Amino acid sequence: MDGKNVLLAIVLSTLVLVVWATFFEAPIVEQPTTEKEIAKNEDLSSPSINEGE
Repeated sequence: MDGKNVLLAIVLSTLVLVVWATFFEAPIVEQPTTEKEIAKNEDLSSPSINEGE
């Protein structure tokens, strides 16, 4: 009987998590990247190691 109760608790907990994730989780909103930001990022140089120092 205890095994049946544990299995029922696991199934119900999983059901609650699935319902919560489906209905109550905030949607992920992607922010559009503007061309100005892209141009700004292209101007940056990558770091380099100076071997002479």
